[in-house]
Amino acid sequence: MDPLASVQPEPNDSRALMLTAFVANGDEAGVRRVIEADPGAVNEVGLDGTSPLCAAAMWGHVNILRLLLDSMASPALQNENGPQWCAEKNTTLALAV
Repeated sequence: MDPLASVQPEPNDSRALMLTAFVANGDEAGVRRVIEADPGAVNEVGLDGTSPLCAAAMWGHVNILRLLLDSMASPALQNENGPQWCAEKNTTLALAV
């Protein structure tokens, strides 16, 4: 069993590791907190191997998607697990721009 599988965001969490979880949950305050603490987190995949941009696109969080892009998240970043390309990302990126 993966010991990181049970890692959950904590109140006022700012760990880069949690960015994708905050994105998927639509927690804009959590996303901003992580980006302020670690701007490079926008280009790190989450615990499940999903990129923050892909998570924002999959869950339809357009405002967070814009925030990530404004924070220099790379649309070229690929997921590490599952699909390497996120179809939703391209569609939502087009809507966000």
